Amino acid sequence: LFFCLKWGRWWLLFKKVPERNSPSSAAFYYASSPRNRGEERGERLDLDRPASMAAGRQQRVVVMRHGDRLDHAEPMWPANKPRPWDPPLTDAGVLRAWTVGKRIRAQAAADGYALHRVLVSPFHRCLQTAAQAVAALCAVPDDAALAAVLDSSANVPLDTSRVKVSIEYGLSEMMNVEAMGALVSQVAPSVEKWFPDQAELEAILPPGTIDHSTQPLFPEVYPSGENL
Repeated sequence: LFFCLKWGRWWLLFKKVPERNSPSSAAFYYASSPRNRGEERGERLDLDRPASMAAGRQQRVVVMRHGDRLDHAEPMWPANKPRPWDPPLTDAGVLRAWTVGKRIRAQAAADGYALHRVLVSPFHRCLQTAAQAVAALCAVPDDAALAAVLDSSANVPLDTSRVKVSIEYGLSEMMNVEAMGALVSQVAPSVEKWFPDQAELEAILPPGTIDHSTQPLFPEVYPSGENL
C-alpha cells in the first residue's frame, strides 16, 4: 500500500485480493509476492498466523514523500493565495516525483511484487506527486524503455487498470490554525473549506485511475476553523 500521511507525506499500501476486479470496502490494500516459505522449505505453517501469512503472502508498504514544494523555493508564493497552506510542487518537484515513481516500479519488479493501490492525502503537493508516480507505475513501456523517458510530459500511454487511487482525508495533517502557522491563522477565517471539491482534487490524478469503491477512514475535512 502507498499512504499519504500527515505533513504532506504520502504512502502507498497494497493488498493482493483473490479477484483483481472484485469490489472492496476496505480502506487499505497490500502488495504481496507469491512466496510460500512453508512449501519451499518444508516447514510446518503456524496455524495461529493470519490466513494471508499462512498462504505465504507478504504485505509490503512503500513510503514516498511529496516532491519539492513551491513555497519553499519561492518564499513570496503564499502572498494573496486563497489557500497558503496548500502549495503546489516546483517543476523540479514534479520531475523528481516522476523519476522516483519509475524507480519504485523497477525495484518492485526486481523484488517480485506488484503495486495495485494508492492512498493519497488531499494536499495539492501530494496529489501532484501521486499523479506522477502513478503515471510511472501505469506506463505501458517496459522498464527499460520507460527509464529513457525523462519526464511524464512525453505523453506516455498508460494502462490504468494496473493501479487505482483513492484520496484519504485521514492522511492529512491537523487542520487547525495553531498547527499550520501564523499566516494560516490570518487567512483561514475567510476560507469556507480547507480543500477544493473532491472532483477538483481527483482531476489532478491520471484519468481512469480513481477508485471510489474504497471506504475512506475519514470521509471529509471539517470546515475551516474547527479545532481538530
